[in-house]
Amino acid sequence: MNEAAIHRLIDGALTRAIKFSEILAALAKEGVEAYHVDFIRNEYRYYAKNGETFVTSVPLIHDGVAAQFSAEKIDAINKRVQAGEAWYPDFVKEGAAAGCAYYIVYLNGRKVRYFGRDGGEHIQYFPGAQLAIADAPVSRSAIKFVDIQAAPEKVFAFLANPMNWPKYAIVNLRSVSPGKDGWFDVVTKFGQGQLKISATKELGIFDHVWKDPQASWQVYSRVVPNGSGATVSMTLFQPPVMDDQMFAHAMKEMDVEMAKLKEILER
Repeated sequence: MNEAAIHRLIDGALTRAIKFSEILAALAKEGVEAYHVDFIRNEYRYYAKNGETFVTSVPLIHDGVAAQFSAEKIDAINKRVQAGEAWYPDFVKEGAAAGCAYYIVYLNGRKVRYFGRDGGEHIQYFPGAQLAIADAPVSRSAIKFVDIQAAPEKVFAFLANPMNWPKYAIVNLRSVSPGKDGWFDVVTKFGQGQLKISATKELGIFDHVWKDPQASWQVYSRVVPNGSGATVSMTLFQPPVMDDQMFAHAMKEMDVEMAKLKEILER
């Protein structure tokens, strides 16, 4: 590893001259596969693929590491950084206030693990990172459904068009615009993402893939006739990035969105 080059990256981050994505690209060129930032010791530790390590002290400015860890506050400052509304010094100050004692960035795994003084932990994947699920164990699942007093054809037509989704997905989705190769570009509460729907009208299928900086979801979805109305169901699996508490919270947010969907289509 080129220690002088790493010091230049640190200086650039602290002076708001370089972005997180640029730091990662430069470190990868230096053969770094992971690095550990300690807010209590004000120390960086770098680990290279060839076994080399490098430790250096860093003048990190914050008001001390809070005793209680908050994953929500960590996500909030990361969202601002990804949106270009904050820089690394802001992350240091707000991350420490959120109880982050240290964190480890895994370049190969494309994720960051945060640790608190109280034993709290949180994983966040890099924007656009793909979660490997082929060999993953069986995930916890939840089925969300809502009965709607509207014709199945009307319900399906609404859900098969991603441009309609910001009207009902009011918790998680901010905007949708056409992308490439059948994908739609979206802005979620976590930042930039993508959405793709595989719709089969005859069967009422609108399976979709949802990606954002926090997680990737494959959602199996149906619209089926129910008397003079329709029932909408969505099967969701807990992503590896989410613990049980986070998944349960996400499912409560889905309840809000399903209720909004019913309100819209029954007007």
